Amino acid sequence: MKKIIFIPALLLLLSFNSYANLRLICEAKNTINLETNEFGLSSGIDYYEVTELKNKKVTIKKDGLGVPFVGLMDEASIQGKVTYNLSGFEKTFYQTLSINRYTGEIKSTFSIGQESGGLLHTGKCTEAFKKF
Repeated sequence: MKKIIFIPALLLLLSFNSYANLRLICEAKNTINLETNEFGLSSGIDYYEVTELKNKKVTIKKDGLGVPFVGLMDEASIQGKVTYNLSGFEKTFYQTLSINRYTGEIKSTFSIGQESGGLLHTGKCTEAFKKF
């Protein structure tokens, strides 16, 4: 009798989707213009919330950006991209990001009107924890 109750309970637990949230604070350090190869120092902090879905897929919400990145996460990296249009602008905006889960290094691109080119920002991410 105990086995009959245990098996359905175990199957019920296994059927729920596992959603894990990872919160990151990322600080920009450098920017490279990919079209001119100009290099400059950057400053700024971005907050990301990574939500793990099924099959290594993730959504990545960037604070202040209304559209989430869509991508993949594995043991070593988190990667995502987003495309959006803004009211009053004719061109499409493209952003990508890649975060090394071991070192915390982030590379993110931003371009307008075409997927390639634009700016490459590099920096460092740390896991964010509630302060209070």
